[in-house]
Amino acid sequence: MKSFGKWSISLMWITTVIILIGILAVLGKHYEGYYWDGKDIPTNINDIKEFSGNGYQLIGKLGLGKVMSLASSGSFIWGYTSNIEVNNQWFDLKTWAQGHSEASGVIQWPEDYKLANGTNFAEVTGGIMVALLVAVPVLILLSSYVTVRMVKAMTRTYSIEYIDAQKALKKKY
Repeated sequence: MKSFGKWSISLMWITTVIILIGILAVLGKHYEGYYWDGKDIPTNINDIKEFSGNGYQLIGKLGLGKVMSLASSGSFIWGYTSNIEVNNQWFDLKTWAQGHSEASGVIQWPEDYKLANGTNFAEVTGGIMVALLVAVPVLILLSSYVTVRMVKAMTRTYSIEYIDAQKALKKKY
């Protein structure tokens, strides 16, 4: 029973640590592209902003609250790569928009354009932050609870946990 208890405790904590390391590694993934506020395409060239960095830098630039609200609201278009297709040719979005905008910055969009979709980086970062802020603490609490119960069952021969474990093992074997 002690061997089973030790293995179950180890497995729970190793799983929690692996998930935490995975989340932190994905937040470090590099992204480069353009973004703008709103669901529609930008009407002014000044609305198009550039970002090059990882999830940590995104949170540092916009703040955790803004990233979470933008990721969950869906009103933040992010993740378009730096390309646009016009007349079956691909151009850099910002370069093309600069050549096709008025002096005031209003972009003259053609009817047959297509933006190249990339990873929705704000949504990915927001989702990871939800996992980091919700799932990991829940796993830590669950692992702590199981650890306490298993240690009690392994060390105190008159505890309810120990007696229940003994009865369960006797029924199986």
